[in-house]
Amino acid sequence: MICFVGDLPGAEADLAKLMQEFLQFSEYGDRDWTVTYLTLDHDMIDKILKVGLRFDLPKHGPDTEKVTENARTTPGSVPGKPPIFS
Repeated sequence: MICFVGDLPGAEADLAKLMQEFLQFSEYGDRDWTVTYLTLDHDMIDKILKVGLRFDLPKHGPDTEKVTENARTTPGSVPGKPPIFS
């Protein structure tokens, strides 16, 4: 079972697809998995934390993402600047 905890409005379908794709290409893809979403005040969270693993995901979004002036681009993605192969 994979549990996402917190307020995730509209992200549930994307997270489920992401987990499906990850598991498909991992060594765990041959097992059945359940993806669930719990609110912060759900009764099961304390029980799950006692026996499960916890991974805190970084927060991303328009408020937290900063683009630097020296941001790297993918080779060949800038018009007029073809990639250099050596």
